[in-house]
Parts: sequence; C-alpha cells; structure tokens
Amino acid sequence: MDKTLQNLLTLARDGGIERRSAALLVVGALKLDDEPVLDVVRLALENGNIILKDYALRYCEEVRPKACVSWLLPLLQDSEKDIADRAVRLLSGLGQVVVRPLIQQAKTAHRAWYLRAAQVLSAVRGKAAWQGLLQLLLAGDTEVNKTICDLVATTVRCSSKCRRSSARRATAW
Repeated sequence: MDKTLQNLLTLARDGGIERRSAALLVVGALKLDDEPVLDVVRLALENGNIILKDYALRYCEEVRPKACVSWLLPLLQDSEKDIADRAVRLLSGLGQVVVRPLIQQAKTAHRAWYLRAAQVLSAVRGKAAWQGLLQLLLAGDTEVNKTICDLVATTVRCSSKCRRSSARRATAW
C-alpha cells in the first residue's frame, strides 16, 4: 500500500472528527475500495458520530461497494431519520444483492427497521424482492402489513403508469 494512502487511512481511523471526515471525503473522491479502505468506512458507519456517518455514507454513495450492504442494514433503524433514509436509498440502488441479507435480518428486526426494509424491497423489485415482501407480510403485525400493502400498491401503480406512458410515446412515433 502506498505511503500516502496509509497516512490517509491513519487519519480516517485515528484523527479528530474533522480530519477523519476530510480523509473519508478524499477516499470517496478517489473511489478507492481496497480492504483497508473498506474497514475504515465500516468503522465510521458504526461510529455514533453523525458527522462521521455522513461522510462514510457519502463514500458509499460515490463508490457503491457491494461490501457495504451488511454495514448499511443496521442504519435502517438509526435514530437520525436522514441517515436511515439515505441507507434506504443506497440499499435500493444496490439492487438484488440486498434482498437476501434483508430477509435474513428481518427475522430479528424492530418495527422501524422492518418498514424501511419493506421500502427497500419494493424499490428493488424483481422476483426475489417480491417474495421477500410476502415473507415480511406473513411475519408482520396489522399496521406493518397495511404499510407494506400501501408500498406494494404504490409500486404497482407507478409501474403500470410508466408502462402506459412509454407505450403512448412509442405509438406517437
């Protein structure tokens, strides 16, 4: 590993909040995804400091490493709504790779986590995601099930509107 990268990672791991944040920002801008870099990002996401979480999430948004799925799952129940919402968007954007870990963790999840997991699955779509939503329905209480059904209905409505809109555009040509 290059000495500059080593110094950067040392700052990201052991510096003050400002230095750690700046180091995470640089690592994200460089789109580095080596194992030591991913370890530093994971530690920042697990840290209780919202500023560090913010910069670690920026890294994940820039680089989109597949390894971040397991680190983002606990953030679905983060007390900061912005952090939890960003985790939902990030996981949704990663696609099918999030389905299995979401379903596995849903067995022991809290209600807020459960509802955000349903948001992710409805955004991901696909056969496995729909089956995951059905599993969530079977395990949820009435309120959770109502919310999941609302998500599914919205997703299906949006999906059919998009198809009709694209069909209209195709026939207009």
